[in-house]
Amino acid sequence: MVQEVTPEALVAGEQAVVRVTVTNVGAAEARDVAVTDVLDPALVPAGDLPQGCGRAARTGAVVCGGPGTALAPGQSLGYAIPVRVDPALQDGAEVIARAAATAAGVPGDTTLLTAPARAYADVELVMAAPPAVNAGDVIGYRLTVTNHGPSRAEGVTLRSRNRGGGATVTDRPAAECPGTGVTVACALGDLAPGEVRTLALAIAPGPAAPFENCAVVRLAGQDRDPADNRSCASTRVEPAPAPAEIPPPPPPEQAAGPPDAIVDMPMEAPHDEPGQPAAGPPDRDGAVRPAAAGDGARRTGDGTAVPAAGLPVTGVSLWMLALGVPVLLAVGLLVRHFSRRERAAGRAP
Repeated sequence: MVQEVTPEALVAGEQAVVRVTVTNVGAAEARDVAVTDVLDPALVPAGDLPQGCGRAARTGAVVCGGPGTALAPGQSLGYAIPVRVDPALQDGAEVIARAAATAAGVPGDTTLLTAPARAYADVELVMAAPPAVNAGDVIGYRLTVTNHGPSRAEGVTLRSRNRGGGATVTDRPAAECPGTGVTVACALGDLAPGEVRTLALAIAPGPAAPFENCAVVRLAGQDRDPADNRSCASTRVEPAPAPAEIPPPPPPEQAAGPPDAIVDMPMEAPHDEPGQPAAGPPDRDGAVRPAAAGDGARRTGDGTAVPAAGLPVTGVSLWMLALGVPVLLAVGLLVRHFSRRERAAGRAP
C-alpha cells in the first residue's frame, strides 16, 4: 500500500489531495478489502469524498471499501481524498496521515505519511489621506491592513514615520500603537485569512508642501507578495484662507447743500378767522382799524367788508423773517412815540 500527498509541500490554507493506493501482491484474490486513513487534525476533508468512502462516526477517519470489495492478484485500488490544510498551521510544521489496509483472511498493511507544511500569507497595506489641507489643520490618515491569505499572518506589525520636518502626531490608536513621538509603531498580532484591520492616525504637518507620510507592514512568517507591504500618501499644505472682510457701514447721507446753507421755506398765506375783519394799517395814535374797501377788501350785501385773500409769501428766508419781526416792532414803537409827541405838542398853549 502506498500513501502520498499532492502537492508534496502542503501550504497552510490551501487545498491538497491525499491519495492512497492498495495493490494485491498475493497469488490469491483479496476479498472485503478496506482502507482506513487517519488524517492529521490539520488536514480537514473538504468537498465530496470518493465513491465508496465515508467518515467514521467515532474517530473521523476516512474509510473506503469494505465488504464486497475484491482485488485480484496484481490489481490495484486507489482513493483520492480532498483535504484543506489548516490556515493556522505554522510554517515548517509536519502533518501525518496513517493509512491501514485490511482484507479477509490475510494480514493487513499500514503506511505512514509525513509531509512538511508551509505557511504563506499576503499582507497588504493601503494608506489614504486627503489630497490637500489648509495650513494649521491636521491630516487624517486611514491605514487598512488586509491578509489575503492563504495562511494566517502571524506577528503583524505596522510602522509609520512621516517625512516632513516639524510634524506632530496628534492622535493614534492607544491600544495598538502606544507611545509618543513622530514614529508610530503598532502591534496587530495575528490576522486570519481575509481579516481586515483599520487604523486611524492624525498628524499636524509642518510647513512642508506637499507633506508625505509612509508606512510599512511586516509579519513574522513569509509573505508571498512583499511589494504591497508599503504605502505612502501625499497631501498638499495650502495657505490658510484669508478671513472674510466685513464691508464698512455706508456713510451718512449728505445734505443737499453745505452745512451752513439756509433753505428757503415757503409760507402759507395767513387766514383770518371767519367773520373777523381784516386788520388794516394802524392810526396815527397806534390804533389798528379794520381794513377798508380800498385796502383790497370786498363788501358783502349788508356792507360788511370782507378782506381779500392774502398773497402767499414766497422766497422769504427764515433768517429774513427772524430779522424782520424785531425791525417791524421797532418801527411801530417809533411811530407810536412820535405820534404821542405830536399830540402833546398840539395840546400845548
